[in-house]
Amino acid sequence: MKHENILLKFALALAIVDLVLIVAILLQVNNLVKDVLEVQNKQLEVEVMKNKLEKAQEAKVEEKAKETERQETKIEGKEKIIKDISDWKEYSSTVGRVAKISFKYPFDWTVTPVMNGYYKVQPQNGQFASIIIDTLSGTEMPDRIRQLKEVISRSHLARDRKEETLNLDGIIIWKISGINNVGNKQIFIIWEKIVEDTNYAIQFSTTGSELYKTIDEQAILDNMVNTFKFISFWELNLLDTSTWKEFSGILANNKVKFSFKYPSINWFIDQAYVIHVLSVRHTKSGFGMLIEELKNFTQENLEMSYRDTISQGRAEETLKIGNATVFKVSGKDANNQTRAFAVWRENINNTNYTIQFAIVNPSENANDLIIFDKLIKTFKLTPVTDSAQDLQNKVIEVTLEDVLGEEGYGNLHKIIEENIGRRWSGQTMDWFRLVEGDVIKLFLRGVLNGGGSGANGPYLEINTKSRRIYLKFADLPSTGGNTINSPDNKYAAYLPFMYSYRGITELHLYDYVNLKDKGVVYIAPQESSLQLCGHGCYISDQAVKWLDNDTLQIHLIKRTKDGLAYWTEKEIEFDGEPFTIDISKFKK
Repeated sequence: MKHENILLKFALALAIVDLVLIVAILLQVNNLVKDVLEVQNKQLEVEVMKNKLEKAQEAKVEEKAKETERQETKIEGKEKIIKDISDWKEYSSTVGRVAKISFKYPFDWTVTPVMNGYYKVQPQNGQFASIIIDTLSGTEMPDRIRQLKEVISRSHLARDRKEETLNLDGIIIWKISGINNVGNKQIFIIWEKIVEDTNYAIQFSTTGSELYKTIDEQAILDNMVNTFKFISFWELNLLDTSTWKEFSGILANNKVKFSFKYPSINWFIDQAYVIHVLSVRHTKSGFGMLIEELKNFTQENLEMSYRDTISQGRAEETLKIGNATVFKVSGKDANNQTRAFAVWRENINNTNYTIQFAIVNPSENANDLIIFDKLIKTFKLTPVTDSAQDLQNKVIEVTLEDVLGEEGYGNLHKIIEENIGRRWSGQTMDWFRLVEGDVIKLFLRGVLNGGGSGANGPYLEINTKSRRIYLKFADLPSTGGNTINSPDNKYAAYLPFMYSYRGITELHLYDYVNLKDKGVVYIAPQESSLQLCGHGCYISDQAVKWLDNDTLQIHLIKRTKDGLAYWTEKEIEFDGEPFTIDISKFKK
């Protein structure tokens, strides 16, 4: 019994030990699980923190990008700067006798002109300029800009130099930035504009100074450059017609006065004659416009003029200017040059007048059309009310000394110009003479400065009996290559237009005895020509020929694909057989 009790106690002790061990094991397992859970929790916390940090970093980068976008210039002009500059002030100034400039700057800043074309733009009470503007000009501008870039790189930027070439509404801009010698970011902008034959460069720069570290100089500079305007005095003259010169004269019938304005700088009037045609030309580029009175205008004539010339981007417009109707067409030719034609039609005192304007010698300048449009809008036709101004009623007695001057008709040239109120030509020469009893009519022609002849109207009436000489004026056909006189010089077959012509051609008859246009004697079909073109286009004596004083022979010439007929080394290609016209019936 005692032995059994001992065994029972021993077994109970073992059981207690096992229980203790199990509890201990369970506690260890529990602690281990806790540790594992703790580690897992910490790992989760680390992951969460990592995600948060990454998102925060991404947000920071995104915000920085947005801030950079807000501050950087959208200098190409395609995007607007986000920065609000509605409260900025505008500064304008004249740079010597070169140009006018203007730009906007912060409302609480000041602009100080240091010298002609050099400006400091700075915060109020600032010790140094924050923005500097320096205007330069010169014909060798590419070298000047290269020198500017070298000076900026050598003297101002120590490292991290970056250069961009940008475009602001057609103006080239170089933006150069980097770290300067004191370790701050500094920005330079070179702005170039070409006007006529002169290049202008404007240099803008931030100071890169420690004093302005709290100021966003870059954003301010970018906005100033985007609002900067540079208008040369030539452009001001171009835009403001009140500064233009006025030209006036009298049309071929001597009953209507015309006038118009043209730019006063670098422009002049050429071939200003009594009738038909004159040109307005630019002294440097050669760009010119033709102004011509059309005698037999039709809409078809105009369309033939521009149909083959304007091959791309054709735009048509009909304007009402005063009592006149103006049809205008513009576009580009095959060489991508600006071309334009306009026809002015107006009825004055029951007579229809037609004036054609054309860009005949285009330049590569965008101002061609601006000048063309503005010139037309200044054009005026007014009836001549003072009979003393009516050239056909003028009879001016001149002396032999006036006629026989040192340089061909001496003082006569001056007298003609004084009476027509404008330039006559390069010099005066005789054209042909017509004898009627005791009276000789000596018709005069004006010789162009470049050679050739095209001006007419004045003639001398010489009485061989009384020995008196009178200067008179008439509405004559052109003395140029579109007139063929009859053998007795009493009549002329002529084309009532100058230069080349692609439309239906009307052949007129002129009576020199009675100084009168007898009208149309023949109409050539559109596919045929009475002209031949080479160095200019002229009536061909092979197409129109006087057989005697009453008979004209017509032999039509075939036009080429471009609507003209040309002199070539080959034989002229005629259109059909020659035929004759009895002119005597038109003389009545």
